[in-house]
Amino acid sequence: MAKDFTELARWQLPDELRRLIIEITATPTVARDFRFCNQCKDAARSAASNIAEGFGRYKHREFARFLRIAMGSLKEVADLLIDGHERCYVNEAQLAAGLRLAKRSKSACAPLAEYLDRTPDLNYHPALSTQHPAPLHPCTLAPLHPCTQKKGERSARLISPP
Repeated sequence: MAKDFTELARWQLPDELRRLIIEITATPTVARDFRFCNQCKDAARSAASNIAEGFGRYKHREFARFLRIAMGSLKEVADLLIDGHERCYVNEAQLAAGLRLAKRSKSACAPLAEYLDRTPDLNYHPALSTQHPAPLHPCTLAPLHPCTQKKGERSARLISPP
C-alpha cells in the first residue's frame, strides 16, 4: 500500500505528462503564445495535483471525485496537444507521446475511482495519530461492539484496504 502519492503509478504517469508539457512549452516558438502555454501547464498540473490531493483526503468517495477531476484535466491536455499540433507547436512524436501518456493516465485512474466508489471508507488511518482503530473480533476481523470488549482493552489491529 502506498504511503505517499508519489508512489502511485496513477500519479507518476500524469507527472511524466506534466514534464512533457513543460518541455513543449519551453520552446521559443510556443513560449510566445502565453495563453496556450498557461492553459497547457495548468491542465497538466491539475491532473497530477488532483490525484495528490485526493490521496490525502483518506475518504474513498472524495479520492474518487478528485480522480475524476484529474481525468477531465487529462482530456483537456489531450485536446490542447491536438490544438498545439495543428498550430505546429507540437511535433508528431510529442503528440503521440502526450496522447499515449494521457490515455494511460486516464486508464489507470478510472478503475481506481470505480473501486473507491464501491468500497466503504476505512475507520482508521495510521497518519492520523489522534484516531484509534476500532477493536476487531480475532476470528472475523469485524469491529467489536463496545459492550463485548473488556474494560480498558484496545486492539492494535489496523483495517487495511484489499
